Amino acid sequence: MEGEVKDGMVIDFEDMKNIVDPVIEKYDHSYLNDFFEKPTVENIAAKILLEIQKKTDKIVSVKLWEGRNNYAEVLP
Repeated sequence: MEGEVKDGMVIDFEDMKNIVDPVIEKYDHSYLNDFFEKPTVENIAAKILLEIQKKTDKIVSVKLWEGRNNYAEVLP
């Protein structure tokens, strides 16, 4: 997260949850080929970041894990 600290926080976690959860639910346990031409972890993370940034400018990166040791982190 990034932004001005107001009342001791950048964004309330409940507000962040309300922004992020619908995006996660859209893809979680879905057939990813319905959403992506190439459903790589990099492409999925980039799409999630774009969708979240439509609702807030406070989220500046998305890290998406693929298994225990592999992840992609996407920044704008």
